[in-house]
Amino acid sequence: MCRNGVARALGTSPCDTYCHTLPPRVASDLRAARNASPWSLTGLAAVVGISRGHLIRIQNGTRAPSLIVAMRLVDALDLDPDTGIGADLIRHSIAGVGHDRW
Repeated sequence: MCRNGVARALGTSPCDTYCHTLPPRVASDLRAARNASPWSLTGLAAVVGISRGHLIRIQNGTRAPSLIVAMRLVDALDLDPDTGIGADLIRHSIAGVGHDRW
């Protein structure tokens, strides 16, 4: 759920307030894919270039990854970017200028 109204009320742009989430099914599928892989949370986060805490929030669905992070996750987990969880993760990622820092 996006809280862009809160961002506007605070006088910040939506890009300044990271508020996008992943659908629960996508988040749980991502967590299952990581659990089925040889990657630990720390190892996958390091390879993808994000913090362990941020990966946990993505897996819990409380944060959506940027497009670049989603693509790195798909690559590291050897997921198909055109079908299944790989496609879902990319489709629900945040594409936009400035979001690649996450």
